[in-house]
Amino acid sequence: MNKKPQTTSQAADVAPSPERGRLGASASGGDGLQSKLPEVGTTIFTVMSALAAEEGALNLSQGFPDFDGPPALLERVQHYLTHGHNQYPPMAGVPALR
Repeated sequence: MNKKPQTTSQAADVAPSPERGRLGASASGGDGLQSKLPEVGTTIFTVMSALAAEEGALNLSQGFPDFDGPPALLERVQHYLTHGHNQYPPMAGVPALR
């Protein structure tokens, strides 16, 4: 699924703010629900998405890219995920690679 990247102004339109809460929604949501994160502010993901759009770069921040990868890569990822390699490494790195 190919989507056009957001322009900087579009990204800014949905940027979190204390007044609007996360992703441009109002803190109360207008539906009676109160946001649990009304003070989050702009996240690194919003900043990086806007920067990628400005530069015409491939956005590798959270949730992107928004298309399927090559089948061979997906097969390798599935292999490692189903063989116990599905956690972040220790802070000091994987012992075999030190």
